[in-house]
Amino acid sequence: MGRKKIAMEKIENETKRQVTFSKRHKGVIKKAKELATLTGCEILLIIFSSTGKLCKYTNKSVAYITEKYRKATEGSESLEIERRNDDELVMQQNESEDLALQLRRLLGEELENLNLEELRELEQKLEVAISRIRAKREGWVFDYMEKKFLAHHCTGTPFQQLHQDTAINTGSQVPDPEEAHDLCILGAR
Repeated sequence: MGRKKIAMEKIENETKRQVTFSKRHKGVIKKAKELATLTGCEILLIIFSSTGKLCKYTNKSVAYITEKYRKATEGSESLEIERRNDDELVMQQNESEDLALQLRRLLGEELENLNLEELRELEQKLEVAISRIRAKREGWVFDYMEKKFLAHHCTGTPFQQLHQDTAINTGSQVPDPEEAHDLCILGAR
């Protein structure tokens, strides 16, 4: 009489499941013993049943094999971390080289490998950068000239009188320099 094939899915009947576990876990342990005997390998087999029952087999001490496992996986984890760090370093080096090439091209160097479209894009980037620089410079010059103008026109008796009148009329203390600047602008208008 032949065996019938069992479907590889969880057995719903709890009694049948326990009987199957009992038979099969003994078979797994038997195979582990044979493997250890034939090859001399170190085996630690731990099985928990669905009810929580512990079944184990080891041909060495549990502590010895678990320590050996911990050391082996600790080394592989550090190798994986080292590999990831190496990959990240290579990626950062490539990015650094790309940025250095872009900078050299912005400075007008190493342009020979660029096609016409890339040269136009570079030119547009430079034009945008130049317009930003000019706007910043013009803003700075305007602020500088405004301060010089106000310093020249807001000194002496009229400014001092406006300053004192404001303090007396409002009952406040002497305004700080920013307020004085604002008052000077108002007084000049």
